[in-house]
Amino acid sequence: MEFVLCLPVWLIVMSAIYDVSWLVLQRTTLDSALNMGCRSGALVDPGRFDQYLADLASTAETSTWSSYQDLGRGPCVGCTFSAEVVGTYPDRSLRCQVDRQIAPLVGLAFGSVSVSAVQVAHLEWQY
Repeated sequence: MEFVLCLPVWLIVMSAIYDVSWLVLQRTTLDSALNMGCRSGALVDPGRFDQYLADLASTAETSTWSSYQDLGRGPCVGCTFSAEVVGTYPDRSLRCQVDRQIAPLVGLAFGSVSVSAVQVAHLEWQY
């Protein structure tokens, strides 16, 4: 009788653990890939008169998706990427952000969740 009473509670707790663990794994993967990508973009020379600023964002985006796939997640379906240079000389930085909608593994604890990762990398080249 105790087993019948405790089983539903145990199943809900276990499904919540699975869903939260899945969410943490997805968030950690996004953070790690964005960290590597934004850092790669910050290493690109923007040019003396910022003529290559678009190359920073492009390199950061390409490197982020490459890192995401290298982490074993395949293509990032439904992800949106944005990058912008913030600050003024000599403290300019590249701010990168990835947003993604994540579906739960089991779905008893919570529904689809929007996850966002943000990374700021100091530009190596300052003119």
